[in-house]
Amino acid sequence: MTDAPPQPPRVIGLLAVRDEWPLAAVALVHALLHHVDAVVVLDHASSDATPAGLALLKASALGERIQLLHLDSEAFRQEAFMNAMVEVSQAWAPDWIYPFDADEFLLAPGGLKALLASLPEQLLAVHYPLENWISTPDFDDSDLDGYLNLQIRSLPDLAMPPVMEPSMVQAIAEGQTNYFRLPFGGKVIFRNSSSAWLEAGSHSLRPFLRSQSLLAHRTHLRGAHVPLLSRVRLNRKAAIGRRHQQAGAPSSFGWQNQMLAHLEQQGRLDEFWSRHALDPDDDTAITSDGLRTCRDPVLAEALRPTISLLQSLGLPQMPLPAGIDQPTGLAQPLPPELYRLALRASAACRGNGSGQGHPAAPPQQRRARSLCVEGWRDLNHSYSLVNQWQLLELLRRPLRLCHRDTAPCNPAWNPRSNGSGLPQELLDRIRQIPAPQGGEHFSAIYRISFPLNLLPGPADQVFVFGTPDYAHCDAGMFLGCTPAEASRRNDLAIVTPSRWCQRGFLEAGFPEERIHVLPHGIAPACFFPAEQDQRARYRQQLGFQDDDFVLLHLGSLFRNKGIDLLIRAFAELKPVHPRLKLVVKDQSGLYGLRVNDVMQALDRSGQLPALREQQWRDLISISANLDLQGLHALYNACDLYVSPYRAEGFNLPPLEAAACGLPIVVTAGGATDDYVSPELGLTVASELQRCDLGFTREPDLDALKQAIEAVMHNPGRWGGSAGSALVHARFSWQVIGQRLSDLLGLG
Repeated sequence: MTDAPPQPPRVIGLLAVRDEWPLAAVALVHALLHHVDAVVVLDHASSDATPAGLALLKASALGERIQLLHLDSEAFRQEAFMNAMVEVSQAWAPDWIYPFDADEFLLAPGGLKALLASLPEQLLAVHYPLENWISTPDFDDSDLDGYLNLQIRSLPDLAMPPVMEPSMVQAIAEGQTNYFRLPFGGKVIFRNSSSAWLEAGSHSLRPFLRSQSLLAHRTHLRGAHVPLLSRVRLNRKAAIGRRHQQAGAPSSFGWQNQMLAHLEQQGRLDEFWSRHALDPDDDTAITSDGLRTCRDPVLAEALRPTISLLQSLGLPQMPLPAGIDQPTGLAQPLPPELYRLALRASAACRGNGSGQGHPAAPPQQRRARSLCVEGWRDLNHSYSLVNQWQLLELLRRPLRLCHRDTAPCNPAWNPRSNGSGLPQELLDRIRQIPAPQGGEHFSAIYRISFPLNLLPGPADQVFVFGTPDYAHCDAGMFLGCTPAEASRRNDLAIVTPSRWCQRGFLEAGFPEERIHVLPHGIAPACFFPAEQDQRARYRQQLGFQDDDFVLLHLGSLFRNKGIDLLIRAFAELKPVHPRLKLVVKDQSGLYGLRVNDVMQALDRSGQLPALREQQWRDLISISANLDLQGLHALYNACDLYVSPYRAEGFNLPPLEAAACGLPIVVTAGGATDDYVSPELGLTVASELQRCDLGFTREPDLDALKQAIEAVMHNPGRWGGSAGSALVHARFSWQVIGQRLSDLLGLG
């Protein structure tokens, strides 16, 4: 692909603070340094050094990128006023809006703007996880260098209820569990839209449409949260909680501050702090609460430039010393019309009885839709795997969904010997999809099995999925009627995953307007870059040394996959690169072919290079079926995914590998042209050739070896977190599922 890189989007931050100095300065400068073009800051009646400190920042070199607002009224609904700030931010013409709190620091290894620029236009929001960092018992807010000692991250127990459930708040207050042990809600960054309403805590938007939101994986985007930073900060939060109580706010409003206020009234704040601070040299200090932690220096490293800049701006002493010459008048009041809007919104929030801070919205009316999918389930075959992930996405839609199982084209294939590897929970959800009732008529039928059934069905529209790997359709691909007969029907459409396959259907006579190219996808929760220590464990389990460079190839071993070329390239490079290894994960359970079969064929043809037996031992063959966790481990243990294919319908494994951060090397000119970009890896020059089955791309062996060596010499240039984020944004099953739903007319 030769598309020009997208222009960086304009991102504006929103920050509301109250008695947050100096933490507000650290959060504000961190966002300006790393993520946003400007920040709109609302100071809500702070009584500490926050107003003066913000004024100093406004008067600094960063001032042009800071818009200060202040609000003196005690009438404050966080959600309402954050949405008022969204209106204020329109003066900056943002593409995206990033709301954050003073105790939150966004971590985006590949860059927030790069991630947002890679998103398809239909995605309107990015939801990212929050992870809690635990402070030290003697943490001093005023010591900037102390922020570089935030090194311990909590590992929440995902089986427990979320932290904001009333029962859990009570359990935390009574010392029955630890605050850091509970899962914490994520946050949202959203595309600028007048229809978006930011919910309380900036955890989501209303209305929330999952199909228009990216659920970011933590390796690409996460928030570092320091909610209980110091004993002094607990006092400040308790004081705010008392004001909430005096104003008659519901317990869900500012629940953390109100809980701390109750603990202060009971004289238990010191005891609470002792359970929620951790000496970095004593990892067992709070194991009595059942809390697990890990050492994670990423926050401290991310804050290092921020701390240096704050100190260079002349703010080494915090809080501000008495008598300092402080500029005034730099903060403007919240515009009166937006102030009134926020108050009306606050009244609406209270009036709907929810206490959650959003006006009641009328239910959306939809015309009932129905879909019957006919295909394979629970097989280690691309048609079955694609069908299952699409079914999981379709289950999220408001429609009647049925599934009719069709017989595999090989009677020997069965889930016991050739299972798909999906977790049991997902398989159970798929298996619970009901079969269609006799005589039932559907809005659409979607067929995803082989041969391709072109017969009419009991539906308004029939969609047939197919992959002519050789860009050619022969008569044996179809059931029921010929392509010429089927192409005359207005109720029939073809779905295929690549433009390479589209060529085959066009050649067969199907009209271009009824051939829909829909790529396959990946599951971000399954295919993502492993942490360095986890990757090291994966490599150790597979017997790889630190200095080994490991090539990987997955799939059947037919000639169209190019495995013969890869073995030849490996054998010719091995004498020059002794630490080179090649792992081949075959599908012998389905097709019977193993690596030895390919090598014997090469030997018979005189194409197998001569290597010592010890060198051939570095060609590792895996035939056992792997589940998703095993695939994740295999991808992350290797260094480069190589697929010198001759003909493919889509070629999903390189995309999964790229989602795990591996650089990829694939054939140029074929199906992978639809998704390979310069960030992901290299392509191998190839020649278009005609064969008995249709068309192939014959990769150049020397170019293949050169591409492998290029990645060996520049291991960090392709793939990595940036490549993974790009794949997650463009090819998650969430994104592809929405496109499929739209294509099938399901909305």
